[in-house]
Amino acid sequence: MNHHGMSRSRLVTLAGAACASGRRLAHTDGLGINWDDPEGRCWTKEFEELIAAYADATRSESPLEAIDEFVQSTLKKALRAQGEGEGEESQAQFNKAWAHLFGWTKRPAPHWLARRPFERQPFICYILCILWKAAMLRWNAFGRLFTANTTPPAEVDLQALAAKMNEGFGAPPSDVDLGFVFLGQFIDHDITFDGSSALSDDAFKIEEILNLRSPALDLDNVYGDGPEGSPYLYDQSRATSEGPGYLLLADGCADLPRNQQGRALIGDPRNDENLFVSQLQLQFLLFHNAILRLVRTGTVDSVFGRTPEETPQHPGPSVEDFEFARRLARWHYQWIAVHDFLPAIVDPIPLAAAHHIAGVPQAGVPVELPAGYETARSKLRSYDWTDHCGVHHKGPLMPVEFAGAAFRFAHSQVPSRLHINAAQQNVPLFTPRPPAPGAFRPAAGEVDWALFFALDDTTEPQKARPIDTFLASQLFALPFVDDVPSLPLRNLIRSTRTYRLATGETVTSELGLSAPSGMSPAAQAQIPAALNGRTPLWFYCLGEADKFGGKLGPVGGLLVAWTLLRLLKCDKRSYVNADTPWSPVLNGSTPGAFAVADLIRIAQGERLDACPPSPLAPAP
Repeated sequence: MNHHGMSRSRLVTLAGAACASGRRLAHTDGLGINWDDPEGRCWTKEFEELIAAYADATRSESPLEAIDEFVQSTLKKALRAQGEGEGEESQAQFNKAWAHLFGWTKRPAPHWLARRPFERQPFICYILCILWKAAMLRWNAFGRLFTANTTPPAEVDLQALAAKMNEGFGAPPSDVDLGFVFLGQFIDHDITFDGSSALSDDAFKIEEILNLRSPALDLDNVYGDGPEGSPYLYDQSRATSEGPGYLLLADGCADLPRNQQGRALIGDPRNDENLFVSQLQLQFLLFHNAILRLVRTGTVDSVFGRTPEETPQHPGPSVEDFEFARRLARWHYQWIAVHDFLPAIVDPIPLAAAHHIAGVPQAGVPVELPAGYETARSKLRSYDWTDHCGVHHKGPLMPVEFAGAAFRFAHSQVPSRLHINAAQQNVPLFTPRPPAPGAFRPAAGEVDWALFFALDDTTEPQKARPIDTFLASQLFALPFVDDVPSLPLRNLIRSTRTYRLATGETVTSELGLSAPSGMSPAAQAQIPAALNGRTPLWFYCLGEADKFGGKLGPVGGLLVAWTLLRLLKCDKRSYVNADTPWSPVLNGSTPGAFAVADLIRIAQGERLDACPPSPLAPAP
């Protein structure tokens, strides 16, 4: 791992954290990590000596002078490594470092070091707390919920299963608006991104996979690191005239802003991989700008619940305006995920169970646990615990069973052909994108969102396919993939052979859901004999949805809904953790509610107000 800007003392701590979890630092820069130690030790010499010294002092009351000398020499070495000098300046830096690292004692270094060893035992607790925090930063929240499958299926059996999932063209629609398929893709890109593991037979240590997105519904794929950390996402000229914080838009607001080579200037490049999620990203840019403009031109502070931290210190446009608008955009988006998206894709009973287990009210009302989910509650809540320092932890925030299997359900919802707008009807899902597959270029046509969500009563939106064990034929020949162009086969290989996910039967058993769960007979008939009783979790969730009328059932629905609700519960900045119960403050079609259709209506209004009409010509 890189450690730019970290002090040597912090690096020593982080090395110890890596060792404590069985991991090794990838880049040591002279820290003294012994890669060839036959005993398999991986911490630094300094860290080992530090722990050993205090352990010895606790057991045998070693001379305090020796301990004091060691602590001071260790810190002074860290200071010298940072280029500090000797003498009074060095002593001042030492005192500063002591206060920074050991300030919890509320005592100066000489006073604290003079205490007897048994009085310094809390130091061990302090060190372990630092190690845990450092390790959690390294892990970045990926983890397992269920027992790994140590005997993954043969690829030939996965190929046989994938071949039986090809539905062909034309499928009976569900009652779910097609736009929710792309909203789900947008949500996925907001919370998880495995950019390190490859599609191979090698088993990765899940905790070593770095999640390149924050495990929170915080729209970091829209905001990046904010105006200071990601200035290229923000409109600098508008900041001069109207104040900072407006997201950058292309001329006419019909497409995402792009650089001279056509690449979209957005927080996650995956949100430009198809026309629909690209145009949905644009709606979020417009939505934020609409809120920020309302904050700066209207008298909405008290109505919208502006906090003291979001209140400007001086008259005029400010960064605090941006912070206020961003929170409102995030909270309305989170409300949509909970009250619009999840009910559209998850059966009501597992959805209620997820609300109860995660501790998130449903429409402001606490939810009772449905019968049959008692074991699941115990299993999932076992990941919530309090460590020896009194810190409350939530276990893996991003379960690989969610990211690698359950939340890939939408692949089965995508139709082969769809309508984009009035001029582009019955268009194939994939079309070549010159000059090369996957190349970037400006959008060739605008999405008419009335064809994807019920924006008004004038049009009927297209419907998604039901969630089942069949996929459209075009998904078996992805035009931008060379090695394994079949999407279902890629999903099966990654989930079973790369991630080594537990089988559907194992997950069902560990959750205690054998009675309500299970696949439909039609799905069961698709499974090759070699996979009987060893169903890949991704296929199992689809087969279960087929049994539950095209919505995610007890296993798949619980994994998806509980994970998303738990992300909100664990995020101290989410609306779920507001000081007082919160409900949407922006105007929606229903008072006190807010849906994705409302967000798009506000975004379209912002475009009409802020951008001159410049519709894109329909693609030939």
